Amino acid sequence: MLRALFGTFIGKIAAAIVLAAMVALGVGPDWLAQEILAVRPVWYIRVLLIVLAAVGAASTYWPQISRLFRSRPAPATGPTAAAVRDDVPDVRVAHEPGVRSMFEGGERDTLLPLLAAGRLQAWGRLGNGFPPLSAIPADRWNSHFLEYHPAPTGGIDQTFLKAKARPYESDFYDVYLNREQLRRIWHDRLELIPLLEAARIVFDRTKDTMSAGMARAEGGNDAALRWYCYMLIGVKGDGVTRLVELSGTRPPSRVREPIPFDRPPPHLEIRQLAAVLVDLPDRRVVAENLMVPVSSIDVAVSFILGLDNSARVPPGAIPNAG
Repeated sequence: MLRALFGTFIGKIAAAIVLAAMVALGVGPDWLAQEILAVRPVWYIRVLLIVLAAVGAASTYWPQISRLFRSRPAPATGPTAAAVRDDVPDVRVAHEPGVRSMFEGGERDTLLPLLAAGRLQAWGRLGNGFPPLSAIPADRWNSHFLEYHPAPTGGIDQTFLKAKARPYESDFYDVYLNREQLRRIWHDRLELIPLLEAARIVFDRTKDTMSAGMARAEGGNDAALRWYCYMLIGVKGDGVTRLVELSGTRPPSRVREPIPFDRPPPHLEIRQLAAVLVDLPDRRVVAENLMVPVSSIDVAVSFILGLDNSARVPPGAIPNAG
């Protein structure tokens, strides 16, 4: 079929094109014209006609052909597929230990000027009850301060924006920020990692220390990692120092919130390759999806290396993992 197509229809078109060009230009030997018009031209004339026909067809239909071979970008998937917005209140400060600490630590010297200049947007609630969020005017950050109130058992943590001249009352409460705006400046502080994975990384970086030896003495791999988890989340010998801020969810809730811990340390277990906090004696899970900031890993490593460099480890500096 293809042979008949090239030998008849397309071949005749190509022959007509070549002959017309030869006549118009007044070039070409007579023998070439005779071969083209022959019933059975020699093989190389046939090849020439086929090539010319193919070139002519390709030039005519090139736009349609190019669309067939044009690469199409694969559809975006995962978190980057969603539009990133920097005008959405999606960081509840009361539920983000890493963000909340920025108002108290060294980052406040960068954070507060950015808020006061309007480079970072904040939202809060006015009045009582549960009104919708409204934008906090930038100039409030020059005359106000943020106050955090941890909730009693079973309650909800809360933040208040209070005037320095009137610290007994608040203008806004339930303060929110935007994650994308914060991430541009403090990427690591907002990046979370599972507690068990953080313990594994810290162990790898301190595997030759006295602490690693004590962890191995607990038994198998899970026992050693469990010991390191306690090292990360436990209150140290001074009763104040915490290596990491822990957050997670309390079943059946899926809302992430700070998970408080104190002495004695909570009972921690490793289940299905994840660390969970359980209530004794029924071993019911009371906190899961335990996460810590990536930025706390370096702090933990420095602390553990410092223990080896100390002539004397303060009593109680190592939390009881039993």
